Amino acid sequence: MDADTFKAEFLTGLNHQQAGQYDAAIVVWNRLLEARPDSAEALSQRGLSRFWAGDQDAGLADIHRALDMATDKAPIHYHLASLLLERADQARAVEHLLAAGRAAPDNGLLLVMVVDDLTRLDRADAALDLAETAAAAHPDDARIQAALAKALLAQARIEAAAAAAAGAYERLPFDPFVIEAYAAAMMLADRQEETQAALSTIERMPSEMLERAFIVIARLLEANRDYHKALKFYQALVQGGSDTLSVMVDFARLALPQGELEAARATLDRVLKRTPDLATALMLMGEYHLRSGDPAKGVPLLRQALASNGALVDCYRLMQEFAPGSLTDGDRKALRALATDATLPTATRDKAGRLLA
Repeated sequence: MDADTFKAEFLTGLNHQQAGQYDAAIVVWNRLLEARPDSAEALSQRGLSRFWAGDQDAGLADIHRALDMATDKAPIHYHLASLLLERADQARAVEHLLAAGRAAPDNGLLLVMVVDDLTRLDRADAALDLAETAAAAHPDDARIQAALAKALLAQARIEAAAAAAAGAYERLPFDPFVIEAYAAAMMLADRQEETQAALSTIERMPSEMLERAFIVIARLLEANRDYHKALKFYQALVQGGSDTLSVMVDFARLALPQGELEAARATLDRVLKRTPDLATALMLMGEYHLRSGDPAKGVPLLRQALASNGALVDCYRLMQEFAPGSLTDGDRKALRALATDATLPTATRDKAGRLLA
């Protein structure tokens, strides 16, 4: 198979994969691997397709083999991290995100995504280390400067972030990864004219880019404890018809403590119809019933969530806050185990320790 044919077939596989046609994509990846068995790129893409088609173990095996074969390991580290996150293996996912960032200090697009994910996983410190190193080496790369701006925002260093974002925006004003960082930085710096201009540009983007930008902005606002504004961005997506599970779950998570109980419940109903065993959604539905004054419905849902994911410390927090009599000696034992589990993120261990204090 010549290079042009291989490239055309590869694009066909990607199109199938992006359309959710995983079986058709796997057929393409198999054909490419027959022609070029040493193609780490085709093998890693087959791993993604297999994983999303439901054969998770085979998918992960392909990705691991591709990682061993690849010369450019950064994108494959990133793919592997995304799949590990789907399996709730946060500690190993973070390891591969860090490896992706270190392996591609000159890849602005990849670095933006790594910084976004590390920030979401409460590793803003690591995100900032990666972004500062890359920005020092590539001061004129707009996307790397945008990644630095996001990492600074996640550490509440707003003026420094605004300066980095403004520099990136000046160099590459219509790049979606740049403009989402610029919009968040201008909003947190209370620069209203620049904020409105950036948001107007984002609102004209294709729906997928708009959704990503709103999610990124909401997360950065949340990192700076501006929960009300963050909720507004998620609310706009949900009301606009977004069916992305993470968007709906994050909307409910922010809506409940802000008193938007019925909006949160309606959204969680949609989530649980699609994924009835999703632990986070079960926990949030339990929170809805607790905040509505019905612990008899709320506590069993929290326990159901814990049965699916025992590291959901917020289930214990909610029981302690709204139904303290429901906490048992077994719960306290579980919290002590979580507080000392070195495989868990520091934020999770600290949260469990605070509940025991």
